[in-house]
Amino acid sequence: GAMDFDLGSISLDLGNETTVAQPKVTQGAPVSTDYGAIDLGEVTDDGADPIARKLELAEEFRQIGDMEGARDLLQEVVAKSSGAVKTRAQSMLNDLG
Repeated sequence: GAMDFDLGSISLDLGNETTVAQPKVTQGAPVSTDYGAIDLGEVTDDGADPIARKLELAEEFRQIGDMEGARDLLQEVVAKSSGAVKTRAQSMLNDLG
């Protein structure tokens, strides 16, 4: 048979006596965000030539065996540079085969 539920006796009124537990906030030492102490090595972002950086990355890619990544970067450097940088990039590209 069907079950009968008497929902009339259920009250959703929690009353005013219900209190929500508040997390206890303790005042600790102020948080210091002194980034001057962090040594980032030789990170220089003084408007360094992005083409020169790509040439460096291509060399790093070659060293770890990512010839395709190195080749892509070198092709971009050759296309966007001139002079000694372009000559160096073309030479590195030729070395990759």
